[in-house]
Amino acid sequence: FVLLAKQATGISLGRIIEQVVNSPDVYVFGELWRLPNVQAMKDDPNSVAYFKLLEIFTFGSWSKFKPLASSLPPTTEVGILKLKRLSLVSLCYNKKVLTYSELYQALDIPSLQELEDFIVDCFDLELVWGMLDQEKECLLVENCMGRDANEEIIQEMLGTVKNWRMSIRTTLDAMASSQAQSAVLAQQKEERRRQVSQLCSQVEDFLLKGSRGDSSSSALGGSSEYRSMQYRLEEERLRGKRGRQNDVGRGGGSGKGRF
Repeated sequence: FVLLAKQATGISLGRIIEQVVNSPDVYVFGELWRLPNVQAMKDDPNSVAYFKLLEIFTFGSWSKFKPLASSLPPTTEVGILKLKRLSLVSLCYNKKVLTYSELYQALDIPSLQELEDFIVDCFDLELVWGMLDQEKECLLVENCMGRDANEEIIQEMLGTVKNWRMSIRTTLDAMASSQAQSAVLAQQKEERRRQVSQLCSQVEDFLLKGSRGDSSSSALGGSSEYRSMQYRLEEERLRGKRGRQNDVGRGGGSGKGRF
């Protein structure tokens, strides 16, 4: 169809578009729609209706076709059925669970049996992948074929990717901040451990001097230096205890969610 359309203009090109939209085997139209001579049809009053028809089949849906149907070239039952199938593909692209009530309204299919047969046909044609939940009356979507994307859809997709990138960046920043905080806490704990170790060594030296009868430590119990060491040891013990309590508080008491 594309090769034929490249050489055609006017009504001849319009007839090719009619054949394409009513063909039971063609579900992608973007290559045809982008041809320069097809794009020129939107500025030709005699051909613009064909261009609008092709544009609906390329990007649109049954709900967009209905109000314009009387002003468009005639579409066969095969073409209408195909447009409804493409409409289902678009719905599946946007939602992973579609209720029967939504599908009744979007596709103008009047009965339960017709709707389920219609969906099963789309499964068979590999337009949509999923399963029917007949108890809850909904379609559970796993995947669907890709459709052509116009500028509006491309901008929407770019917005989604941008939001996703911002979300990832926020998460990475939060992780980096948490890691930095953990590094600071670890450094503080190491410094306290070093200070306590140094103080313990000083106390050991002081006691050893006393056990050897050093006159400078003859009154251990009343020594101001010894009392100062006792005070510093007690202070470090209490500081370590408070630090452990704060760690437990940050972890919710169970250690879960901590780095």
